[in-house]
Amino acid sequence: MNSNLKVVKTLPERDDDPSILNEENLLRRVPSWPIMFKFDHNRNTHRLTSAIFSDSETNDVEISTTHKEKLLDSNKQLQDALGETRKKEGWGLVAINCGDLRNQISPPQKLVADPTEDDPFHTLIVGKKSKSVKRKMVDMVTTLIAPSPPNKDT
Repeated sequence: MNSNLKVVKTLPERDDDPSILNEENLLRRVPSWPIMFKFDHNRNTHRLTSAIFSDSETNDVEISTTHKEKLLDSNKQLQDALGETRKKEGWGLVAINCGDLRNQISPPQKLVADPTEDDPFHTLIVGKKSKSVKRKMVDMVTTLIAPSPPNKDT
């Protein structure tokens, strides 16, 4: 058997959830791993990379997020989307607009409420994401909690 074969699980077909409004936002957790950053020498700072929208288990088709407005409406804080362990490990949090995902990305992304035991506001961004689509998505995010980047030489 060839050990270089990549196993991709079959994902169910999902419909866009119209109850997730275009003016709402989704939160994506950003680990403080070196692959998530690139040092921008022109600006002398780190910037996020397209890796923040990668998920090898789903071949980048399904990306986990938390629905920002539902989280805040439940009297929780943005930091609650990170969880205690991730806060201590320097993870960050970015927001991306639902309307932009549906209307400014090709192919348009579907947004699917997918509550879990750990995150009752869990929402999936569903759709094919090429490297250029993921780069465009990174350009659309607003950083709410900055992750701890690696040192400058990384």
